[in-house]
Amino acid sequence: MAIENRGTTADRLVRVASPAATSVELHSMAMDGNVIRMRAVAGIDIGAGAKVALGTSGYHVMLVGLARPLSTGDKFPLTLTFEKAGSVDVSVVVEPMTAAAHGTHAQ
Repeated sequence: MAIENRGTTADRLVRVASPAATSVELHSMAMDGNVIRMRAVAGIDIGAGAKVALGTSGYHVMLVGLARPLSTGDKFPLTLTFEKAGSVDVSVVVEPMTAAAHGTHAQ
């Protein structure tokens, strides 16, 4: 998923929610030697006119406590909440891991 700020001021993604999971967390991921470290973050800054990609590296959305298993092709809603822009509802399509690993992003 890519988030684009088309505004003239910076904004910050501060919350993500979905009925598909008990909770949804924002995470960052980084390599520490040969170990991948994932950490929850309080928010993701998106500069004015900037685009931030969420995916298999860097920032991502972690669904915790899935209501049911998700399969390729499934769709579910996410509500993204920004400090300035407020809430934005999006629909997510589950893609195979191989597609995500090659840079394909849900829009």
